Amino acid sequence: MDREFRHDINALRALAVVAVLLFHFRVPGFAGGFVGVDVFFVISGYLMASIILTRLQQNSFSIGRFYLARLRRIVPALAIMILTLLAGGWFVLPPVDYRELAANGIYALMFIANIRFARDAGYFEADSHDNWLLHTWSLAVEAQFYLLLPVLFLLLWRLKLKNSLLPILAILMLVSLARSSWLAQHSPDSAFFLLQSRAWQLLGGAAVFLVSRQSDSLRLQSYPRSAIAIGLLLIVASIISVDANTVWPGLAAIAPSAGTAIILLTGHQAAWMRLAPVRYLGLSSYSLYLWHWPVLVALVFLGFTDSPLALAIGIVLAFMLGILSWRLVENPGRQASSQALRLAAILTLVLVPAGFVYLLDGINGRLPAKAERAAAEAWNIDPRRDECMAGKGDEFPWCQYGGSDIRAMVVGDSHASSVFTAVAAAVQQGEPNNPDAGILASAYNGCPTLLQGSSRANTEGCRAFNDYLVAQTQTVPGDVPLIIVNRSSVYHLGSSIPGDKDYQRPLLSYGQPHARPNDRLTAQYLDDLVATACYFAAQRPVYLVRPIPEMRVDVPRSMARRHVLNQSGEVRLRREIYDRRHAAVWQAQDSAVRQCVVQILDPTEVLCDQEYCYGSQNGRPLYYDEDHLSESGNKTIIRPLLVPRHTQLD
Repeated sequence: MDREFRHDINALRALAVVAVLLFHFRVPGFAGGFVGVDVFFVISGYLMASIILTRLQQNSFSIGRFYLARLRRIVPALAIMILTLLAGGWFVLPPVDYRELAANGIYALMFIANIRFARDAGYFEADSHDNWLLHTWSLAVEAQFYLLLPVLFLLLWRLKLKNSLLPILAILMLVSLARSSWLAQHSPDSAFFLLQSRAWQLLGGAAVFLVSRQSDSLRLQSYPRSAIAIGLLLIVASIISVDANTVWPGLAAIAPSAGTAIILLTGHQAAWMRLAPVRYLGLSSYSLYLWHWPVLVALVFLGFTDSPLALAIGIVLAFMLGILSWRLVENPGRQASSQALRLAAILTLVLVPAGFVYLLDGINGRLPAKAERAAAEAWNIDPRRDECMAGKGDEFPWCQYGGSDIRAMVVGDSHASSVFTAVAAAVQQGEPNNPDAGILASAYNGCPTLLQGSSRANTEGCRAFNDYLVAQTQTVPGDVPLIIVNRSSVYHLGSSIPGDKDYQRPLLSYGQPHARPNDRLTAQYLDDLVATACYFAAQRPVYLVRPIPEMRVDVPRSMARRHVLNQSGEVRLRREIYDRRHAAVWQAQDSAVRQCVVQILDPTEVLCDQEYCYGSQNGRPLYYDEDHLSESGNKTIIRPLLVPRHTQLD
């Protein structure tokens, strides 16, 4: 079976890679094209089981030759792609991005990129389009599976359990599926990237091979056209119906996986599967998968993703590069002699320069100085951020900035943590004759400061943090003011960046999550916001900070690219977009002013004019990402912090 060319497998590969490519290039109708990876996983499990078990039965299996064959299949094309990106990155990528590319290249060639991205990146986040090697996560999952599957089969073989393979695989599949479903709800990035939540698909493919060797094999061979139609329907329905907001890869991922399994079980070589376009797409699917993503990221880098023509050209270029890689790298690599030495040479050729770039922090001095200064703003953050902002757990910070004479408290989410040093500076400037003036500060990432509401993603932790704030503020004298800073509008409206997994998906919970913004949630949230402000105002002076403008691009990256490409202009957002997004929060803050005599601190006085809100000034970023002020940016708002307003109409 593993010697005969399988047109059905090749056609499934073609379908999978086209779905993934069209999804990434945002072609309408392919919002769920990422399920192509699920199809690939089932195919891989099927093929690996066929290779291992067939040769075990023939007493010709060698685990060393198996591993070498897998490396020969994966490494050459992957390494050449990474080396090409490193060569091109030398001329255009700022040090921070170049170092990240080198690090991700090393992780990709070590086949642990999925573990890194589960911790540091979200597949559906907008900034994922700045990661040139994000797509290598799936190769890492497959490689980890390739490492473990022959060990499992050899162990069962030696324990004389080869007749129990199918039930053992079924048990492992159910365990992995249960884990996948749980993680998809509680830790989506881990569910998406890690082998433990993907193993059931790969094991499912292996189980399909075992079933296909039985004489009946569910008798699907008797109805090949109907079975293939059902399988394709399940896959295509998933491609059309799911999107980035679908909980994945939990139970919903069963549909495309089952569709793939049905087609594999049928084993029918339909005429359409033999068509030349389908054949060549399937044969080059690996190389096409490798190259399509860097092409897309290049379009993002150049700012062309809003152009349908540019996207169409990108698709054509991806196909061309995929075919070239298949012809010039994949095929010759399979036929080369001295395979181990050749692989070692290729790995050395890539890992040495990648390690060099990584160890030298991206190699400064390659680009114009203003581009490197702009890129460096991504690291211009409060050095105490990790100490003074919690992100999980139930141990909360209570940090002191400046002297021991506490003149203010600052609390909130990550937007609060980005202005701690600015508030401390404002306090010290406001009392120049008091060298001991200082502040207390505490933040919890993604947690709105509310008496009732909480974070959708971390309800218990956020609720405990707000209870902690209530208790801690009561230990501070009542004449010490409290400043509340939140990324307020994201909680009831979700992200404003199309493509984010939380785009228009509220981050606030009152006992149950909301899939989309709605009037009921907004009303409950605004009442809670006012009640919270009034609760604290009954004890001490309270200052509410107007929402800090949220840019729709990573500001340091965007400015650095502008400088590299000799483009003028600042990163900016139309003021009307800011006003429309934050209108409800402004109204709630004004209600709190009227009801509780709280005061307003308005950073838009310096960050915005009548037409725009600015993410940069004179070519220098004011943010360290899309919406958090950097240590340079937060110093610009010191004046508004010194001059509170009782209402926005004063």
